[in-house]
Amino acid sequence: MAAVQHALEEVGPPADIDWPGDFTAFDVWTGYLLMDAWVAGRDRHHENWAVILRGGERRLAPSFDHGNALGFQERDERRVRMLGDEPHMMRWVERGTSHHFAGKPKLTELAWSALRRASPAARRFWLDRLDSISEDEVRSVVSPVPRAIMSEVTHTFVVRLLATNRRRLLDGYSGT
Repeated sequence: MAAVQHALEEVGPPADIDWPGDFTAFDVWTGYLLMDAWVAGRDRHHENWAVILRGGERRLAPSFDHGNALGFQERDERRVRMLGDEPHMMRWVERGTSHHFAGKPKLTELAWSALRRASPAARRFWLDRLDSISEDEVRSVVSPVPRAIMSEVTHTFVVRLLATNRRRLLDGYSGT
């Protein structure tokens, strides 16, 4: 984490977005880690974030490569078991680790660590954004995905996963 923060010291946040206050690139990158933990994305490694050099200006690239999130690798049979067995679902979400960071920290711990290193304004911004997302809003995004691409079971699983991880992130964060 410290190495990434150091690498982003002379880098600006992504362009073409009106970031609040004096957001740094690391403040934005913190949001990437919070999102990874929310969507159960385990693939944030050194080739899944970048700095764009344009006209002598270095800026953090927008987040990309989220194809391994939302339990994409699970079969519907397992999703059905998890949806019907809360302890099974909790074991699944709690085992999410980032195998690209030293010590293979849990995704939530990685996000919380970044939040503690980010500016106070960034902490407030990202936690408020996550807190403001309702289950109905999630459903409104997930629901239109065609069933040929995402089964009904997967739709239900994704909504539950996002609600579960949202609550875990918000309830478990300690600013200390």
